[in-house]
Amino acid sequence: MLHSTSKKRRTLCLLFIFEMIVHLNLPALIVGFFTLKVTAQKNLALEGEVRQSSTYKTFSAHLAIEGPANNYWNDGCSSTAAWKKTAWWGLLLPKLVYVTNIQIYYRGDRANRMNKFRLYLSNTTVGARDAFLCYTDLGISGYPDVTQDINCNNLTKNVYFFNRRSSARNGEGAFVELCYVAIYGCWKGTWGVDCTNQCPTYCIDEHCYPGNGSCIWGCKSSNCRDFKCDKNTGICTDGCKTGLVGHNCNNSYYNIASNGTATENPPNKSHPAYLSVDGNRSGSCSMTSGPNAHLQVDIGFTSIITMIYFTFGGSVPFNMDIYSVYCTNTSDFLKDGIVIYNGKRPTEDIHLYAVCRYVIYVPPIINGISNVDLCEIEIGGCPIGKFGGYCEMHCSENCIYGSCDVVNGICTFGCVDGWVGESCNEICTEEDVEKDGNIITALTVRYILRYIYVWCEQHASLESTSL
Repeated sequence: MLHSTSKKRRTLCLLFIFEMIVHLNLPALIVGFFTLKVTAQKNLALEGEVRQSSTYKTFSAHLAIEGPANNYWNDGCSSTAAWKKTAWWGLLLPKLVYVTNIQIYYRGDRANRMNKFRLYLSNTTVGARDAFLCYTDLGISGYPDVTQDINCNNLTKNVYFFNRRSSARNGEGAFVELCYVAIYGCWKGTWGVDCTNQCPTYCIDEHCYPGNGSCIWGCKSSNCRDFKCDKNTGICTDGCKTGLVGHNCNNSYYNIASNGTATENPPNKSHPAYLSVDGNRSGSCSMTSGPNAHLQVDIGFTSIITMIYFTFGGSVPFNMDIYSVYCTNTSDFLKDGIVIYNGKRPTEDIHLYAVCRYVIYVPPIINGISNVDLCEIEIGGCPIGKFGGYCEMHCSENCIYGSCDVVNGICTFGCVDGWVGESCNEICTEEDVEKDGNIITALTVRYILRYIYVWCEQHASLESTSL
């Protein structure tokens, strides 16, 4: 924890900086940025209960999941009893899983007994109406391979290896003799190595493919323009509904760029700047090139910016290229712009905290020329003094500098004298004064540290950053 003296010093420093930005039109305030990044499955055969329709001597169902993974009867295989017209082996799991594939090692010297087998996925019994037939050997000539890897790719609670014979005379009925079975997949809602990753929230029912996390039933498109989204990434491919921002059109932020004015340098009438703020990510892009080509968005008001998302055109990025984004309260970014992003071409939402009016995108210079190829720039935030989904609500007049969190309206820097509470809407009492004479609550300190402290610590390095 910070000592009270150093905390007070930093707080005073930061409040002074904010006041200069808001009232004296200084370049900008930037408090750091970061990008968010949201694979093999597990053997589910070890996670449930195994059963079989009958048991031959001591060859229990459990032997099929113990290994080793081979076809040798003498190494231990499960086996149902003789004289049966039907036989099955099953894995019963405690909850829904997504099965990708099933590896089977059948008894090597009895391929004839494996003939015409079927694999069922069911939430109840092997004969249930909801049973999904993953694979059948019916109608395939010859005996099946005793070692198989079968793709199923389906949701289920239970897995059944099933066989049937028309007669059980002379001991030639239906058998299931499994030397080893591995059933791969993940619990519904998880994916990745050992199923430790949660499926993306943009997937419908948060259900995704265990191998790569892509949405199986599609992505949530309610916030997307024309209800179009990419099931592999969740990105709204054509853009967001009016006012939303981010790769999956987060409804917690308002796109203040949609009311702004974009300009190119140099201008290009064939691919004008306004195409970068028209809300359409697909097929209409701002393009220009020159020795110092860039694109600027004038938001129209000094604003608190919390997110930026870019949709680029068809140009191919180079891994070593440096893409820059500047934030300023004047239009001359070369003179007083503050770098808010500097790195590879961003493909994710850029989360940050900055206070400025102008956002300038600067592509890398290659062989003396830089090329702007930008289909859309979305800027999440609100003008200072406002908050909410469409920035329609006003911060409390009792917030210091009238500034509050753009999502929930909590006063960023605390309350003016005489007021307390998260939104500074409670009259200060004598008891409150005794608790904290300077009326800066723990919540206020948290917000100051969250949004401002990094700037104070890194101020020198940020000021030295240049093109």
